[in-house]
Amino acid sequence: MTVAKTPPVVDFLYYPVQNYPGNPWCFRAVGTVHGDKYYSALCDHLAPAGTAYLFEYDATKKTFRLLVNTAKFLKNNRHIPQGMKYTPGEVQTQITFGRDGWLYYGTTRGSTRVTNDANGYLGDWVLRTHPESGKTELVSAYPIAKHCILAGVLDPQRMMFYGGTADGDYRKKNVMFFAVDVKTGKVIKRAANGFDRYAIFAKSTGRVYWKATSTTQTPTRSQPARLPMFARRRWKPHEALSMARHIARPIFGGSTCVARRCRKSVPARWPRKVTFLQCMSTQLVATCTTCPEHTEEQRKTARPLCNTT
Repeated sequence: MTVAKTPPVVDFLYYPVQNYPGNPWCFRAVGTVHGDKYYSALCDHLAPAGTAYLFEYDATKKTFRLLVNTAKFLKNNRHIPQGMKYTPGEVQTQITFGRDGWLYYGTTRGSTRVTNDANGYLGDWVLRTHPESGKTELVSAYPIAKHCILAGVLDPQRMMFYGGTADGDYRKKNVMFFAVDVKTGKVIKRAANGFDRYAIFAKSTGRVYWKATSTTQTPTRSQPARLPMFARRRWKPHEALSMARHIARPIFGGSTCVARRCRKSVPARWPRKVTFLQCMSTQLVATCTTCPEHTEEQRKTARPLCNTT
């Protein structure tokens, strides 16, 4: 065991902007550290018109820098439609850097009693902020209609934001899961029985794990972004290189996809069973070019993955 010779230093400071009453002022999001800088969200918890402030704290200079006032950003960029009296009073998701250098996070309410039709509530937002430029952009508006985003995490390599929600009507215990492709802003997955507080992201597999919201369910996992699995064994270098010729990018499979097996003959150095993925939405992701179980149209549009032609 190694004991540090220099004792650690704890910085104690008050966040700026706390010059009006919060209800109360709070931290609900999970901040992140990048180098000597710490990124976090201070929330006034007001409702129906509240806001959250995203801050950068420089540990070297011991100074705060305000990156965005979420309510001000949404209003100034006309993301609050006419008749909507609601602005989010909190950020509760993880605040995570993507590989593009932006911070990703989601908004939520300051009170469970205000996200209703009387206040014109339509849902919440996924936002991103670039720390160097201070620029903030909308990623997705209302990924689940009339739902608050209570939890979320970003896959920084695949650039997928996974969120868990709560129904705007506090009497409905309807927790949803969603996945947003942050490159396009498109919601690529919506499903029931999501996570409402926290999810564990596995960097090695791209899977997200969370505790089931119902006592009748087992712990849940999702894999909205994954690589195709062609064999359940470790590949040798020459096999991996050979397979790489056929695959130029990761394939989105997701929890809504099923696996199909092609038993056609393949090169001797490949496994006898090769797994292919086909999305249940009928969009063919990958398939063998000669399997009789696939339609003629599918064979024409598919990218060949084995040389059985």
